[in-house]
Amino acid sequence: MPKRSAPLTDKQCRQLKYDPESRSANKLRDGDGLFLHVLSTGRKVWRLEYRTAKGTRSEATFPHDYGAEYGSLAAARAWRAETKALIAEGIDPVQHVKAQRAARHAAAISTFRAASEEWIAHKSEDWAPATQAKVVSTLDNVLMPWLGPRPVAEITPQEILHCLQRYERQNKRSMAHNAKTYAGQIFRRTIVLGLRNDDPAAALKGALKPKNEREMAHLQSDAEIGGLLRAIDAYHGTPTVRAALRLLPLLFCRPGELRMACWAEVDTEAGIWEIPAERMKMRRAHIVPLSVQAKAILSELASFTRHSGEDLLFPAVRHKGRPMSENTLNAALRSMGYDKSQQTAHGFRHIASTKLHDLGWDSMVIERQLAHKDPNEMRRKYNKATYWEKRVEMMQAWADYLDSIKLGRGKVVGINHAVGAGSS
Repeated sequence: MPKRSAPLTDKQCRQLKYDPESRSANKLRDGDGLFLHVLSTGRKVWRLEYRTAKGTRSEATFPHDYGAEYGSLAAARAWRAETKALIAEGIDPVQHVKAQRAARHAAAISTFRAASEEWIAHKSEDWAPATQAKVVSTLDNVLMPWLGPRPVAEITPQEILHCLQRYERQNKRSMAHNAKTYAGQIFRRTIVLGLRNDDPAAALKGALKPKNEREMAHLQSDAEIGGLLRAIDAYHGTPTVRAALRLLPLLFCRPGELRMACWAEVDTEAGIWEIPAERMKMRRAHIVPLSVQAKAILSELASFTRHSGEDLLFPAVRHKGRPMSENTLNAALRSMGYDKSQQTAHGFRHIASTKLHDLGWDSMVIERQLAHKDPNEMRRKYNKATYWEKRVEMMQAWADYLDSIKLGRGKVVGINHAVGAGSS
């Protein structure tokens, strides 16, 4: 493009309009590499052409548009002079700006609390609200009181261990282990951001006592599981709680996913329950095939909640419009004589996973139904369609298997031996 013979004026800058017919007409040059570029949106951007130390052509962009505060012609010329001085010293102005931005960012998150908040903001897009609440609560209780104001670059493994052992001594080993995991992810993030060179939490491998083995307790033998299913059938609580307890072993979803279920998500005719992404731990919509037994339970439940103006399958008794509380199902199990060391609501997932593997079902089909994330992106997309028919087959076979052990017969339902609904 031809260079201007005279410097720009403010009048020329103000009058510059975007011309879709001529690219050259959209730039006004001030000389020595500086030019004003009007975009199709009407923005007027200051740019500077220069050559790097390697001789390649490049462009730097002034952070303030013409017409905005600090974006005047005089300010752009001052920026040109400063940038030219950097170039004369062999400094690439674009890389210089990136380095300054990174330094400001690092300074802003120099404490452990700030680094944690940055990590949460970075990760939370993929988290369900309950997951984020759990992470924040764990960090706030276990680590923040002591590490929050500390410079993240100075924290030692011993400091982290001191925090974790406070909870270990209270026999809250799961919380201590979770806090250690979160700390490790935070510190690995700070390495990427240039705040430190190592992960001090990694040095604590093996330093904590093992997690309590039965925190997600579940029964294991067919006889025990059959007894639990019979106890649920005999439960004398509210119809909604009884229905939830009967559905949980059949669907083996997370308890929170079930108790917040809405009728709009359920299609009993098609035999599916579609859980929206915002309620899933991995923030991806999940479809649950409904067995004949599950549809029968939902049909019974509909007479209690579907026609009462509620969209929730399991509304709270005292607070209409809210789902039953997160403690309701575990409390019901306790009332039936199952303490937390024997069976929890979440433990039904463990029962299903263990038994279905024992029965010969494909691990990928089971993991997909459990809504666990496949780390392989391409395989995850492929599996979404490929395993649906097998999941439908497996869920019906699983419901039939539960019926059989409830009757005390324990019929084995393998991958190629799905028994019909209601068979014994």
